Amino acid sequence: MFFADYPILGNEKSLPLYLQNMGHHHCQDHLIRPEGYHYDQILYCTKGSGTLIFENKAIPIPHDTAIFIPAETPHEYYPEEDIWDIHWIVPCGYAAKDILTQFGLTELKTFHLSDTKMLEHIFRKMHNALRTDSIFGNYKASGYLYDFLMEFYRLIAYKDPATAVSSALMKALDYINYNYFSPITMDELCSVSGVTKQHLCLLFRKKLSMRPMEYIAKRRIQEAKALLTGTEKSIEQVAEETGFCSESYFCKLFKGHDPLRFPPDQISTNKKKSRPKAAQLCRKLTLLLHLSETLAAVNRSVLSWLERNNSLAAARSTSCCISLSFRLCSSLSCISASFTSLWLVFETFLSIELLLACCENELVSALLTY
Repeated sequence: MFFADYPILGNEKSLPLYLQNMGHHHCQDHLIRPEGYHYDQILYCTKGSGTLIFENKAIPIPHDTAIFIPAETPHEYYPEEDIWDIHWIVPCGYAAKDILTQFGLTELKTFHLSDTKMLEHIFRKMHNALRTDSIFGNYKASGYLYDFLMEFYRLIAYKDPATAVSSALMKALDYINYNYFSPITMDELCSVSGVTKQHLCLLFRKKLSMRPMEYIAKRRIQEAKALLTGTEKSIEQVAEETGFCSESYFCKLFKGHDPLRFPPDQISTNKKKSRPKAAQLCRKLTLLLHLSETLAAVNRSVLSWLERNNSLAAARSTSCCISLSFRLCSSLSCISASFTSLWLVFETFLSIELLLACCENELVSALLTY
């Protein structure tokens, strides 16, 4: 079996990643390229065996082996059996080189592939897209090409020492993913991963380009975004469920992430939306009305007493009444301390102070008038 796909490329060349060509040889011929190929290539073998010649060295290529050959790299390869099943792809685009570099594909390398089933499945999807859709086939193939590169990287990452993911790092990541909603310390991560703090920080910086605690914060922010967009939970609830020690710290940290989707003022807006229900507000208003009626009754009692007694005694007793009024307000403010949101407590204390000021002014005016 043999096929080679060379797409007719137009505007696809402006894409960050597109497929230049691809193909499959059931029995690969002897191929000599003294000047190399003018594009980077990825090849993999599923059956048979062959030999790759590079820098005068013979490298065996058995089944389940992949080869990355950079552009302009002289090489030669040929079969060792009647069947040498070779697949190849040539990725292009202005982002292709950066992606390959990110995967550690900068020089000629060979890799053992543990399972090529998914790779083969994506390869077939690229081929079918090019053959069955003359209009959008190239675009579809470009999307599948990205999937192919991701799967290829997944397969080689656990085999190549340069790209292998440390088991200690994986243990730490798993622990964070399952416990992000609880306090996590470096000592806990080191105990789980079995390495020192310095070595764990080195692993995080090398593979994820961030420190462990920074990753934890971003993991929590990730979950917070999902809760804010997918539920009606308040900021306070989201902060608590994602492991932040306080709502204010959560808001401060959150404003630095994804500002286009979550503008800084959205946190304040969501805070307003997270106020108690209407029934709770009614209870708070009723409490304030009772407070106002109580102070008014005290005021009436004082004025009535003033009418029946002399001015000196009135002044002294008025002072006592004002003191009693303050004590009463203090008792009622204790009830308001059970309010579920801190802003309501502040509003309640402000209302109490205003009512006290009004009553005090009325009492002073009554004394002056008397």
